[in-house]
Amino acid sequence: MFGKFAGGDRSAIHPNIRASVYGIVLQNGGEKEYDIILNESRTANTSDERNTAMRSLGRARDPKLIQRTLAMPLTDEVKGQDVHLPLGSLRTHGPGIEALWNWLQQNWAQIEIKLPHGLTMLSSVVQICTASFTSQAKVDEITEFFKKHSTKGFDQGLAQSLDSIKAKALWVEKDRSDVSEWLANNQSLLETVEEK
Repeated sequence: MFGKFAGGDRSAIHPNIRASVYGIVLQNGGEKEYDIILNESRTANTSDERNTAMRSLGRARDPKLIQRTLAMPLTDEVKGQDVHLPLGSLRTHGPGIEALWNWLQQNWAQIEIKLPHGLTMLSSVVQICTASFTSQAKVDEITEFFKKHSTKGFDQGLAQSLDSIKAKALWVEKDRSDVSEWLANNQSLLETVEEK
């Protein structure tokens, strides 16, 4: 299906399932597949098709491809109102979550220029880059980082991210042993699912 699409048959993937197909392809593919979907984000006939492709790029888990995705939002290729598109799907996997937070810290000055404090997009980007963590240690790290920077215009979004992380951290602490036990007792079930 994706091979036909990549070869030019636009009807090979129905628009309603393109995001899912792109996500699966990026999770399991490599640079070739990434480049095909990146090209789609650049040459698509409609903004919906373009956004679907761009929104999927973060599903790639290869560190090199993660860095390519993170390089996009601060370029002229991505409009200020679309900065969230390539970033959002990086939250779907551990390496992407860590990369987002590192990117935000390393590029904070540029982010503030592209997304001034008065724009709601800055709050969205802060939330995308912080809310997926699950430990009190990350709450402390994020809090410490933003003590050094003005949070005007996104203080509520940051507070929501920190509350979300705290809630997940409590759940992990409370249920870690039960989940670990279940996984250990059902390993054969999980292996059967992976084989299919």
